[in-house]
Parts: sequence; C-alpha cells; structure tokens
Amino acid sequence: MNEEFEEIKSILLRLRSDYIAGYRSNMINENTPITERDIVAEIYSRIKSYFQNKHLYPHCEIKPASTERDHISKLKRLPRIDVGVLEDKGEKTWISSAIKLQDKYKKGAIESRFSSIPIEFFHTAIEVKIQSNVIDAKKDIDLLYKIKKSNKKCNCYFVLLNARGKKVDHEAIQKYADKQGITIVEYCSNQSTVMKNSRRGRIIYLLKLRKSDEEILKILNKEFPNGTFLTSNKNAISGTRRDLNTKSKQKKKNK
Repeated sequence: MNEEFEEIKSILLRLRSDYIAGYRSNMINENTPITERDIVAEIYSRIKSYFQNKHLYPHCEIKPASTERDHISKLKRLPRIDVGVLEDKGEKTWISSAIKLQDKYKKGAIESRFSSIPIEFFHTAIEVKIQSNVIDAKKDIDLLYKIKKSNKKCNCYFVLLNARGKKVDHEAIQKYADKQGITIVEYCSNQSTVMKNSRRGRIIYLLKLRKSDEEILKILNKEFPNGTFLTSNKNAISGTRRDLNTKSKQKKKNK
C-alpha cells in the first residue's frame, strides 16, 4: 500500500454510507446504485475528483499485465480491474507502456483502448461486486491478491455492496478477503446483526489495546462513517463500556 491508502478507503466508506442511506427500512431510493456499473461509475467519479492535479490517473476496466514483454495470447486472457489508478515511474510513463502493449494487437489507430497496463504502474486496484456470489467474489479477491503480491505498494480494495444478499454468503466472502489480506468495504442489509457485532467487536478489540475513547472514536469514524448506523460511534463506545462495565479512559495530555 502507499500513502493514499487511508484517504481512498475513506472515499469508499463514504460511498458505502451513501449506499446504506439509499436502502433505509428496505425502501430503495430511486437514485441509489442498483448495478455494479453504477457503483463502478460512482467510485471512478469520486476517485477522479480526489486525484485531480496529483499526477495519478484513474481508469476503468484496465488489465494488469506482468510486463511490456507479455505475448498477445496472454494479454487476451487477462482479467479486467473495475477501477484502477495509474502512476508514472520516473521517466517511464504508463501510457507509453500501454501503447506498446496495444500495438501487439496490430489494429492501429482504430483501436485506442490501451487497456493492458504493466502492474508496476498500478497505484490502486478496486474490484466491485453488488451480489454475494461466493465463487465470483473469490476470483476478484484472488486477482487483487496477485496484484498486491506483484506490486506491494498498490492499494487493493474489494467493494461488496449488497442490499439483499444472503448473510451466510456475505460472511464467507468477508472471511476469504481477510484470509487473502485484501481490504474489504462491505454492506449487506440481511447481516445487520453482523454489522453491529463488527463495530462492537472492533471497539472491544481497541479497548483491549488500552486505547482511549478519543483514539477509538477517530478509528471508528474512518471505518464506520456517519450514517452507517442509527446510533453514533460515540454512543456505541459508551454503550460498549457500560455493557462491559469498564470506565472511560481519556487520552493523557502532555503537561
């Protein structure tokens, strides 16, 4: 991962919060994303806005090639990443490498997709699913794992927003993403108790680390943005402390 990891994660978490708001009480807001392409478009728009003037370039459906030397037969079999952010490497530019790879198709100027890009130029890779299909989700997570393994500085996220999915499938996908070390941003209305336990479990874990309420709140506000739950993160902390019968620990100030 790189220095933009947390900021991009926050963008995805805000998107999740907006998605959840669109499905309040099982009533779907007409403007809420209902397809994977909707979600991909939202992510692309928000990421592009964030990366303006940062010399980082978001694109959709780009293929992670191993190197510029990849044979055409291999390039044709490459899977596509839903949203990727590309960056130049010193004097080496991603667009020049993309053109070299695209020229192997021998379609000339009429084919200007430039979809195959060497993994070394990947700054961020995001895969999206809007259904809890375990087999398909695992394929996407495995792809992100391969990218992360080849380019350790690349931010990799799996976004799973599913208002009507099966709880058991959703949990299986979460577990697999954790196993592969891939950051997952997820929501499933049918797993509301899981979501609550997830925040509560996070609070309990941070309390065991002897974090102050201020530190815990800062972490929760990033992982569970305003609107994710009906109750605030601050109330969740105090409620968990009350249930566990532990006293609030304030962060020590330097004298």
